[in-house]
Amino acid sequence: YFTDRETPLAACRELIGALFDKKAIAAGRSCWVEKTPSNLLKISFLKELYPDAIFIHINRDPRAVVYSLLKQSWAPDNIVDAANFMRGTYEKWLWLRNDLPPSTLNNYHEVKLEDLISNPDEVLNSLVIKCGLSPYETSGLDLVKTAIKSYMGGDMTNADAIDRKLNTWKFALPMEDVELLNQTYGKIVEAMGYRLPGSTIAEAIGYESTEKPMNHGSSGKSWLDKLSGLIR
Repeated sequence: YFTDRETPLAACRELIGALFDKKAIAAGRSCWVEKTPSNLLKISFLKELYPDAIFIHINRDPRAVVYSLLKQSWAPDNIVDAANFMRGTYEKWLWLRNDLPPSTLNNYHEVKLEDLISNPDEVLNSLVIKCGLSPYETSGLDLVKTAIKSYMGGDMTNADAIDRKLNTWKFALPMEDVELLNQTYGKIVEAMGYRLPGSTIAEAIGYESTEKPMNHGSSGKSWLDKLSGLIR
């Protein structure tokens, strides 16, 4: 119902500003962070909405993510349904990632959770540079490092301890469930830069798909899904 696309986009910015900007200003901050995971699937719309927005994607082994769902009251409580619950989301993201334009990639940064845990200073300092943040805007980094240290119980250098903390699924799940995850998420695991049994993959590789993935994962819609759906 609009003669140009910028009009509804401006209305969206005004609505989001009313919800988030006032909170940031009241807290004495110059920016805010929205961390709903599924909003990653709306990165193109977010880039259009906020051309200068910065996107930081913290990766975790998909198998660990599926295992963590088993502990959530809102998610499936068995490994088969939990695996199917997330697969569509991963497939859609990998399909979208392959087609991100350079203008979006310039403001998009991926970080492995394992790297953040084992070397927070290097990872965070690298993000500060990439994001062009000022010293004032990085005053909260010590809080991040303190939270990481607390999460790890103070042990942030032992690779085995980090692996056991972040990948409990390896040690807690029956072998048949581990094999199910490896089979269900094989190409996805590799595309996210993680290893399958017998694999030597160390970096993320391309995820080839000739067809747009079906939406057969998590069906809940975030506020951003609903907002972007109003603009066609």
